[in-house]
Amino acid sequence: MSETDTITLFVNESPMRGAAGDLEKTIGNLDGVRSVEVGTPDPQSEEGPVMVKRATIGYDAEVTDPQALREQLEGLGYVITMLADVSD
Repeated sequence: MSETDTITLFVNESPMRGAAGDLEKTIGNLDGVRSVEVGTPDPQSEEGPVMVKRATIGYDAEVTDPQALREQLEGLGYVITMLADVSD
């Protein structure tokens, strides 16, 4: 089994989409994804509904890469506002 790399994406979630659990499930179903954790960028924020979610994704680098993950999510209608590769 190959090593798991990690990436963090900041995903702008449309109000037409469901809750973070739906985003987590969507990411988890992408090829090569081994783990995913979705949360808000600032859990201490007391402002209105947060539409940007932080998704930390563990993936198999032999199957996929950060750009492919981003392209798949954008193809599903999500907007990626920032990408942080933390695999090193």
